Amino acid sequence: MSGDQDPKDGQPNERPAPPRPIVLAKRDGPPVPDMDAAIEDGRHRHEEDLARATRLVEQARSGAALEWPAALEPSPAAPPPGEFRVEFHWRGETATYVEHDRRAQLSCAWWGGLTGSVAHRYGVWESDDGGRAPMTAEERIMVLERVSERAAALHGVRLEPEGA
Repeated sequence: MSGDQDPKDGQPNERPAPPRPIVLAKRDGPPVPDMDAAIEDGRHRHEEDLARATRLVEQARSGAALEWPAALEPSPAAPPPGEFRVEFHWRGETATYVEHDRRAQLSCAWWGGLTGSVAHRYGVWESDDGGRAPMTAEERIMVLERVSERAAALHGVRLEPEGA
């Protein structure tokens, strides 16, 4: 007997439809999203993912070369001299401080709420050619301050430095 049959009479079980989500919205706010369209879009993406996974499994079992995804998007251009950019990777709990010819990696954690933390990972500048150079104490403080300011401006998060 399969799991889809009633153990008493052997008849197929009727599964109830999943509950519909309740969406609350203000009367004067944006319109309520079309949940039927969102559910259908999710099903469509799920079917595409299943088809892609099935193809990869078949290729692996046959010994054929695997399809590689399209190349990743190139990194944005380096900022001009005198300017900087901060790239936050909240899921990875990191931030990258980028200047025109060097960058620094930081540990950057935020779990919601109003505050998080930021600290240097290595305390070194990394260059595009793979070189590394230690940061001065003033540079370490400057980077922590700039990352904290950018987090507040972009995400409304106050990052507290763990050390300079």
